[in-house]
Amino acid sequence: MPVVGSGGRVWVDGLPEPTARHFLNRLSAAVSIIERWGAALTHTESEPISVLINGTSSEAAHESALTRLGITRDTEIRVLLCSGPGAGVEHFAEAVADTQKIVARTDHQGKAVLLLMADGADGVTVPGVPVDVRAAYSRIVPAARTREAYVNAHDAYLFTRPSPHDRGPYQPIHGVLIDGARLTGLAALCRLSHDEIDAVPEVGVLAGLFEQYGEQILLVLEAYAITGSLRKAAAQVYLHHNSVAYWVQKAEAELGYSLAEPNRRAQFFVTVCLYRLWRQQDERV
Repeated sequence: MPVVGSGGRVWVDGLPEPTARHFLNRLSAAVSIIERWGAALTHTESEPISVLINGTSSEAAHESALTRLGITRDTEIRVLLCSGPGAGVEHFAEAVADTQKIVARTDHQGKAVLLLMADGADGVTVPGVPVDVRAAYSRIVPAARTREAYVNAHDAYLFTRPSPHDRGPYQPIHGVLIDGARLTGLAALCRLSHDEIDAVPEVGVLAGLFEQYGEQILLVLEAYAITGSLRKAAAQVYLHHNSVAYWVQKAEAELGYSLAEPNRRAQFFVTVCLYRLWRQQDERV
C-alpha cells in the first residue's frame, strides 16, 4: 500500500490496513517536517554569524540568527574579512571597533569574519593595517543578505595583498583594505575555475616572470597598466621611472606585444588580476 510523502512514495506490505495507513501518515509528516526545518535544526547551536554567511542555511535559521544578534532583516550591515599574524589581526579588529560597531565575529577558512553595523558610513576607516595583514570589506546590504555581503567581501579579499607597513597612507597598488563595492565587473573573474584561467596564455607568461623576478615585477607591471605612465607607476612602486621602463620592456619581450597601447594595457591589467586569482584558487567561499 503506497502513501505519497515529500516528493516520493513509500510501500508497506504485511500490515493491517488501519495500522499501515497510520504508520505511513506519521512517516510522511516526519519527512515533511525534516525537509522544511532540517537545515534550521542543524544550525541551532551554530554561531549566528556562521549561519548568516552559510549558503545552505534555511530561512528559519536565518531568522533565528538575526534575532539572536538583535538585528532585523533590514538592518544595514557590511562584512569584513581579514587574515594574517594573530596579533596583527587583533590590533586591526580593535582599530575597526573604534569607528564601527562589530555585531558579531567568527573565524572561517583561516580568516577573521566581522559583521559590522553600517551606520551610514561610506567605508571602513582605520589609521592603518598591521604588517602582513590582508583585509577587505563588502558593500552595504540589508542583514537578510549577509551571505551576499560575505561573498562580495571574499571576492575583494582575493585582490588584497599583505600590508607593507602598519600605518597609511598606502598606494593603490598595495591592495590594502579593499572595498568590495568598487570591484564591479572584476568580481566575475572570481567565479572562474583554475583550469579556465590556466587556459589564458598570458597567465603562463606572468607565472614565468614571477618565477624569474619575483613579486616586484608584478607590482611594476600592474602599476603601469593602471596608470599608463612610467612616472606615475614609478611613484606607486617607489622606483625610478627608468627602472619601470626596464621591467615593462622585459614583460613586453615575453608577451610579444607593446603595453604602450591603452587597449593592450587594459587587457593586460585583467590578465594580472587573473594571475593573482590563479595563484590562490584554494580560496573558496
